[in-house]
Amino acid sequence: MDVSITRQMAMDQAHHKEIIAAMAALGEEFLMRAANRDGEPDNKAYKKWSKQQIAKTQFQALEQALMATYVGLKQGMETPNQQLAKLNMIGYEGGTMMYDSVATLFGRIATILNGFNHKIPPPTNLSDLTGVAFQAFTQEVKDVVAEHLETGAAGPLLMDYPSNLS
Repeated sequence: MDVSITRQMAMDQAHHKEIIAAMAALGEEFLMRAANRDGEPDNKAYKKWSKQQIAKTQFQALEQALMATYVGLKQGMETPNQQLAKLNMIGYEGGTMMYDSVATLFGRIATILNGFNHKIPPPTNLSDLTGVAFQAFTQEVKDVVAEHLETGAAGPLLMDYPSNLS
């Protein structure tokens, strides 16, 4: 503190602006605590803030500790729809582009769906699986599928799967 700040200034709320000015003149960062209606510091607000900061710090520390030791895929932290949306026949391994077969793609879809059973039912908003598979195909496979599907009365097959549903 500084000699220009007296006990009276600290005790009287009318002088708090002078304390802030004196600390600013010293070049020190200074924040006043929240006060209740009586002008006394609000202990409940401080305790609530303190608990929140401690919880955030503990959570961040736990996350950093787990991330440093965790080895493996993080797909278990995603919803089934997010996992299905990421599926693609084209992948990269060591900087080289790799193509999966259709059977491999359907095996990866089945792996995601194998997590569901009578105790853990699939979500009600599960993505349309035929649309997921079609969007995961390479353009060449999409062209072959389009050639082999009958157009029917609805007109030509559109390469955008959701448009074909309507």
